[in-house]
Amino acid sequence: MRKYGAILIRITHYVYKKNVHSYYQLMSENIPPFLPDDNEISSAPSSTFETTMAILIAIVTIAGALVAWRAAIIDAEAGDADFAGLTATINAARTKITNTNTVYEHYRGYTVYTRNRELQYLLEDTVDPDQASDLNVREWAVSAQIADDSQELFSRRFLNEDGSYNLKREFGETWAEAGQSLDLDPAPHFAQADSYRSKSSTLIMVFIVQALALLFFTIAEGLSAARSGWRYSLALLGLAALIFSVAAAILVELG
Repeated sequence: MRKYGAILIRITHYVYKKNVHSYYQLMSENIPPFLPDDNEISSAPSSTFETTMAILIAIVTIAGALVAWRAAIIDAEAGDADFAGLTATINAARTKITNTNTVYEHYRGYTVYTRNRELQYLLEDTVDPDQASDLNVREWAVSAQIADDSQELFSRRFLNEDGSYNLKREFGETWAEAGQSLDLDPAPHFAQADSYRSKSSTLIMVFIVQALALLFFTIAEGLSAARSGWRYSLALLGLAALIFSVAAAILVELG
């Protein structure tokens, strides 16, 4: 009986030692070491570089979106200025035609008045009132009546001192009067449209520079750590392009 008890104790002790050894072996395999290995230490700078590139890529993407948005808005403003210039051109052409017709209608009334007044004066100078026939009297009366009626067809304030009609003055006054209610000068609108279009083109060039910066950052981020020279060179080129593009965009907006 003691013999069997001793054997059982030995078997229990062996199993216990074996289980304890297995437990410590399992714990040593699952618990990570306290200090990082050499690969993790060497990859830390690479992770920092990639994080920096990711931040710069985000910045240049946002900056490019803002520049593209401003270029689109300014281009739309250039289109509005062109439309305003075309509207002013149409107004000017329509006003010129209308005013020309009006002025020459007045001038026609003036010529009718002048012709009948001269005919009236001619009859008075060539025909003796005592010897005038009924036909001469009738012609004189008709000419006088037409001359009086024709005075309603034009404004006497446009007559010059020598009795001639000042077409240029009337046309200038009618043009100025129309300009109080209509836009008749397309030149400022077209000049503004050209300025907006030049500004938009400059911003598009800035956007292209930002696209190059994005390309440099993306390539630099994708290169391995073994090509550190290329990585940092491309990163510096991208950073220079980003700084230049931002400064150029600010100058364009302020200018």
